[in-house]
Amino acid sequence: RDFARGDTESYDDRVDVNAVVSQSLRILANPISKSTWTLRQELAADLPPVRGNVVRLQQAVIHLVQNACEALPVPESAV
Repeated sequence: RDFARGDTESYDDRVDVNAVVSQSLRILANPISKSTWTLRQELAADLPPVRGNVVRLQQAVIHLVQNACEALPVPESAV
């Protein structure tokens, strides 16, 4: 939801990076499934929150995953 609402311009929020990654992968579930059959999500245990902007971090993760998916030659390739 935060991603769809746009940037709040606050860069001092406490952000759960694991939640950002999980949510980003859910948003990209369809393109990911078309690009690769072998994606695994491995999150860090007890990762402390970071200061930043959840929307900007989510945009960065989404762009990284999209670029990785576009670079794969076949769905059997790993991300």
